[in-house]
Amino acid sequence: MKKEERPKVFSTSDPLNRNVILYADTLEKHIMERHYTTYDKSQVVDDIKSTVEKPEKIYYDKYIDIREVFIKESSHVSDFTFVVVEYKDDNTGIIATSYPVNKKKLGRQMKNAKKKYPKDEN
Repeated sequence: MKKEERPKVFSTSDPLNRNVILYADTLEKHIMERHYTTYDKSQVVDDIKSTVEKPEKIYYDKYIDIREVFIKESSHVSDFTFVVVEYKDDNTGIIATSYPVNKKKLGRQMKNAKKKYPKDEN
C-alpha cells in the first residue's frame, strides 16, 4: 500500500539554499486556526513564503535544536512575520508554525538568541 503524501501549500528555498515546505494541514489546522484567525489566508501564505525566501534575520531556536526562526517585517499582517522551520537534515526544512509579532514582543522573544543569518551584522 502506497503511503499518502501530505498536500503542500508551497515548497521554496531559503537564503542558505535549503528546501523549505509548508504543508496544507499545518497551515489550516495550526497556523490559521491558532495564530491568524482574523487574517486573509492568501496574505498569510504570501508573508510566510516571503519571510522564508528573504528573511531579515534567521536565529537558532532557543528551545529546540533542530529549529530555526525566520523574521521579516510584514507587508500584510503585523509588524513582523515570525516563521519557525524544523530541519531534520541539512537540506530540507518543514514549517512548524508562523505567527504575527509586534516589535515589542519580537524583542522579548529573541533576547539572547544566537543569530545564524546574516553573519555580517549583530
